[in-house]
Amino acid sequence: MSPFPLDNFLDYMSLALALCAAMMTFVWLLHLPLRNAALVDVAWPLGILVSSGIFVWYGPAILAKRMLLGSMVALWALRLSGYLLFTRIIG
Repeated sequence: MSPFPLDNFLDYMSLALALCAAMMTFVWLLHLPLRNAALVDVAWPLGILVSSGIFVWYGPAILAKRMLLGSMVALWALRLSGYLLFTRIIG
């Protein structure tokens, strides 16, 4: 359990929403001068990674289960973001 447990599920969801909204707003503002909306495509899986990280950190399940699920989501999100970055932005 984390040192700062949240009270209920809505607290988890509110924190995930706030972090993802801030991240996506930053990416959207970054895309304006670059004129490349594919940056947003790269950020979506990272938003899912941030959201799942909150549930892995604060979740009530056994630590091993949370870490297993978190590592699977992290591998998926990083793989997809990397693929989108290299195919749509870098070249």
